[in-house]
Amino acid sequence: MIIPTIIVALYITWKLRESVSELAHNVAVSLWILANSTWMIGEFFYHDTTRVFAKVFFVLGLLSIATFYFFRLFSKKVL
Repeated sequence: MIIPTIIVALYITWKLRESVSELAHNVAVSLWILANSTWMIGEFFYHDTTRVFAKVFFVLGLLSIATFYFFRLFSKKVL
């Protein structure tokens, strides 16, 4: 069920890309789904050796949200 979930998350991200807010949040969700999937596969098949890759996806998702709110905080124009 990993592949359909990732496909749907990316589809939703693509469809809602017009709004910067929706884009930032959906990119983060997509990256977190990738992170959880990587972590799960690593624990099940590779004796937890993919945790580093999963952390990269988690951090990228967090940076997506943090970047959006950072610019929103200092922007006079509402995104």
